[in-house]
Amino acid sequence: MDNSPCIAKEHFWKRVDQANARELVTSITSAVKEQVGYSRALNTAKRTTILLGRGAAKEFQFKSEMHYRKRNSQLRYSKHWLAKLVESIDEKQEKHFAEFLSRGGFKEFTAYARQTTILRMLNSEVPPEDARKAVKQLDSTLEKLEGLKSLKEIHNAMQRHLDELIGKKMGNPNPDGWCILLLIFTSIFAILVVIAALICAFTFGLACEDILDQLIDQACG
Repeated sequence: MDNSPCIAKEHFWKRVDQANARELVTSITSAVKEQVGYSRALNTAKRTTILLGRGAAKEFQFKSEMHYRKRNSQLRYSKHWLAKLVESIDEKQEKHFAEFLSRGGFKEFTAYARQTTILRMLNSEVPPEDARKAVKQLDSTLEKLEGLKSLKEIHNAMQRHLDELIGKKMGNPNPDGWCILLLIFTSIFAILVVIAALICAFTFGLACEDILDQLIDQACG
């Protein structure tokens, strides 16, 4: 059996399309890429100001503002397409998600999300103090997700969270600029977990882990 990355990627997009979630996935992964660009440009602007003076940092400040605006635009698209997805589900899909919750599928999914994220950090060069803070933030985020008991609660929580992200002023939550840490410290990670869970429950209800891993890879690739 061929388990090559291209096959896994093809299978991922097939599941995305079966759930009618392509626009949602595209917008949130684009938002993550803009977040990374915004963070890195802002870091460069700050470093350039320290080393060469404020005037030398104008280009990077402009780039950071550009990425920031694009990130917010993509987050607004994500907010729109998430609402569209939830509004468009049929009775069968709604039943599948209710069953997914009742059998503990969502809790199992968040447990896997923690496991795979910690593994990614173990295989990185994240400084120990950043890793400690990240795990603390990750646990807080996942605990909040596990407290949500219905599709309506999950959707409403994500809509509020997207509003909070869009409303935040410019500032860098992660001086390192590494994508996984940015996902955790901004709590965009919670949105990826929910989107992956929705895609899983609305399709076969199996192999959810592959969907989450592919979604993270798409966002941080």
